Amino acid sequence: MPRNPSCNKCEELTNKNLKNRCVWGNGKKGLVMIVGQNPGTHEDIQGMPFVGPAGKLLRKILGSRVDMCYITNVVKCYYKETPSLSMVKNCLPYLIEEILDVKPKVIVTLGEVASRALIRKQKIKDISFIPQFSTIKGIEDIPIFATYHPAAALRKEGIVDLIVSHISTTIDSAFKYVSGEAQVKEFDHKVVENAEEIIELIEKYDKFAIDIETSSLNEYEDGARIKSISLSPAPYKAIVIPWDEAYWGDDFDIVKSAIFTLLTQNKYTLIGHNIKFDLRWLMKEFNLDDIACDIEDTIIMHHLISEEEKHSLSALAYKYTDVGGYDREVYRKGVSKVEGEELYRYNAMDCDVTYRLYEIFFNKLAKEGMFFEPYRSLLIPATKVLLLIERYGAPADKNYLLYAYKKLKSAFDDLMEEVRSDKIVKELFKEGDFNPFSHKHMLKLCLSLFDEEDLPKTDKGAPSFNKEFLEDYKDEWPLLEKIYILRKANVLMSHIKKQYIPSIQSDGRIHPTFTLFVARSGRTASEHPNLQNLMSGEFLGIRIRNMIYAPKGFVLLSADFSLHELRVAAALSKDENLTRILNDGLDVHSYMASKIFGIDYNEFVKGLESGNEEYEKMRKRAKSVVFGVMYGMTPTGLSRRLKISKKEAERYIDEFFLQFPKLKMWINYIVEKARKTKKVTTPFGRKRTFEWDPDFERKAINTPIQSVASDLLLLGLVNLVKRLRERKFESFPILEVHDEILLLVKENELEDVLYLTKGVLENPNVDFLGDVKLKVDFSVGKRWGELEELSIK
Repeated sequence: MPRNPSCNKCEELTNKNLKNRCVWGNGKKGLVMIVGQNPGTHEDIQGMPFVGPAGKLLRKILGSRVDMCYITNVVKCYYKETPSLSMVKNCLPYLIEEILDVKPKVIVTLGEVASRALIRKQKIKDISFIPQFSTIKGIEDIPIFATYHPAAALRKEGIVDLIVSHISTTIDSAFKYVSGEAQVKEFDHKVVENAEEIIELIEKYDKFAIDIETSSLNEYEDGARIKSISLSPAPYKAIVIPWDEAYWGDDFDIVKSAIFTLLTQNKYTLIGHNIKFDLRWLMKEFNLDDIACDIEDTIIMHHLISEEEKHSLSALAYKYTDVGGYDREVYRKGVSKVEGEELYRYNAMDCDVTYRLYEIFFNKLAKEGMFFEPYRSLLIPATKVLLLIERYGAPADKNYLLYAYKKLKSAFDDLMEEVRSDKIVKELFKEGDFNPFSHKHMLKLCLSLFDEEDLPKTDKGAPSFNKEFLEDYKDEWPLLEKIYILRKANVLMSHIKKQYIPSIQSDGRIHPTFTLFVARSGRTASEHPNLQNLMSGEFLGIRIRNMIYAPKGFVLLSADFSLHELRVAAALSKDENLTRILNDGLDVHSYMASKIFGIDYNEFVKGLESGNEEYEKMRKRAKSVVFGVMYGMTPTGLSRRLKISKKEAERYIDEFFLQFPKLKMWINYIVEKARKTKKVTTPFGRKRTFEWDPDFERKAINTPIQSVASDLLLLGLVNLVKRLRERKFESFPILEVHDEILLLVKENELEDVLYLTKGVLENPNVDFLGDVKLKVDFSVGKRWGELEELSIK
């Protein structure tokens, strides 16, 4: 296809003195097509893509394989800045025609401009090493691998090796895809036909990678079943056990007994990639409340090694093994639709890759000093405890959720009527069709309330009416407060209908999934459903946390770490004044308010107790200072949050650091260390890297505090479950939510469990806390949303 040297589609390039308009690609057709951003000055002069410094680096990475590639760009003309969206849209038809002409077997995109042009808004770090597919007609069947642009290595000092490694690994993955290297090589996998072979295997080995294939992701779903189980005693070797009574006949009991033995004898170690998934299914299959085997988890191992990367088995197979892409046909068809030999081969390959990754990651963790701590000493015990909590489940009241939905819907409808009857809204939307969920309608409304330059903007410069905007202005504009409540109610109703009610299983409980590898800081996350974002307190007449309740003979006991992250900050910084305030039981927010506003602390506290509203506002401001500044908030950010001048915000921050000078020293130290080393580490041995993160300063401060706070809770949870089991209590934790552990407690065990929990959680026996004392607040009741505080010594 000929290039168009007279193209004038882009306004940005009108009257530009370009040497070569519409620079076309070149190279070998039919194999690998590499797509960059746009030509640079060298490319404009020579009329060829990738001949400048970035091109030389790319060709060096490719080596002799450059002769097997066709190289081009999305935007075809030289432009000094990052090409605009309109430029990409103008040039995209050229690129599509070029792709159809080249007929590549695989495409590699360099940089986000190229990746977003073909696969929309995916971030490169989230799709690394995994083939993606475009929705653009005509090219939807061509696998696309996304990596960074080599120019990034030239612009960003200190990360050349990282970017080059990513580009090289991505290109390797693409060539494996083309050449068929992803097919199984020298791999011994066998579908077992004789039950005795399974017995012989578990008698010979005591460590296995394990992977199961299931009919669905939810083991409690009607008709859900295990389809096959694969065991790998070593790399390149695996057996597959069809989980079907018709297949085994009378020998099925022998087969089940063998798997049962693996789970219930402590001499065995099972290795999995997100092993809690496999074990949840197997525990349900065998009606087990606990397991005796040891476990290893490659997904947690990889999170410790490289928390910023994708952790999927498919992505890691491309990066660390020679069988990347073994699963591509299965994923194309859909795992749930694959049966028989194709399923068994996929099952065996998953298992083999898991064992290979385990050996690789074992060595990496050992080399980096993270294998024992935090992996073996904390995260593996925590994984087993979270598995037990998930299996146990949290009693949930479906009738309360139905009641809550009905009440919310009624309040929502009434409030919507109020909004549409508002004088301003009626003047702007005379037909009464105002939709507070429409960006177009909100823009029209807000332009009548604010000057356009005062409206918050998205990264692309468009006006934003998000949650933060409504929170900032709801006190000034009652109309915006009503819209804020409408949106909040709408989200909650959606969660009730689509998440909470469907998550209640046949046993009357919710069995959420807790993950240790989603949050980059290492904090525990919850999903299916996410119970960590259930709002506390009352909202429109309902308390959504009341969905979790204690059945007859039990009560709910909440153990909530008090000012947990602030205590961690005091310990990490060794700030004596902050430590003293916390240990003496003073209200740190009232203390800061008294200092900022020049009021005696005792007088300030008395004023609060007497209901002084002005003092309440002062304390609220001081709280924003404490938590905002502790996490690196700037004077500009604080002034915006509190609606005060920047000079006043600077005074607040100066006063904060005057009171806690060592905290300031620690913050400066941790930021400078992150700047130099591109990472931060925690006392538990975790690390977080900031190779090319412009927001690294804030994250460098946040990560140690939030990560250590989370790990202290995990450590306490592990020790608590151990002690509860040792004393044979029926009481057991059912949820872990940020700084809170929620237990379902037998009524006649309450006092013993209360004091046991307090002793375990407040005394973690870790040296780095120094003089800082942890404090746990307790509350008890029948429903989570209506717990009453307990005062204990």
